[in-house]
Amino acid sequence: MNGDACWIAWRADLFPGARKNLRGLLRKGVCGRIEHMPYAVEFPASELRDVTLDDTHARLRLSAAAARDDAGERGWLTGVTLAIGAATLQGDTAHAFGKIVEATLRQGDDHLRRFDIPATLGGQIELALRLANGAHIVIRGDALEASLGDDARFREDFSC
Repeated sequence: MNGDACWIAWRADLFPGARKNLRGLLRKGVCGRIEHMPYAVEFPASELRDVTLDDTHARLRLSAAAARDDAGERGWLTGVTLAIGAATLQGDTAHAFGKIVEATLRQGDDHLRRFDIPATLGGQIELALRLANGAHIVIRGDALEASLGDDARFREDFSC
């Protein structure tokens, strides 16, 4: 897809029917510009790449995040990073990788089943993950920033 087609895909909201006609091209990731589209990340079935903790933040990188695009289509989103500020961590980060089988994300008293990306959530945050390998980690902090890397791609899930 050339630069003009990428621009049209980005401005598809201005052209009736363009999103439907371009879905096949966007699905294939040939354009690569996805920062304009909101995605909703769902933790179960996502794949955790790693967790790091420094003096101020816990960072979680997902190798594949289960997500839905703006049309509600389910798929996989790469390049997702979550940063939790003023973080404390319970659990062993050496085994914090692999399929997420259960997750709880709380913002204050609210339980979030999914969240939009990119996004920033303020207030008291608690993220608890149970992984397929048996590892369990809990991260608490004062804010969560969810971002997409420059190499992020969305691939539609065609499973039944």
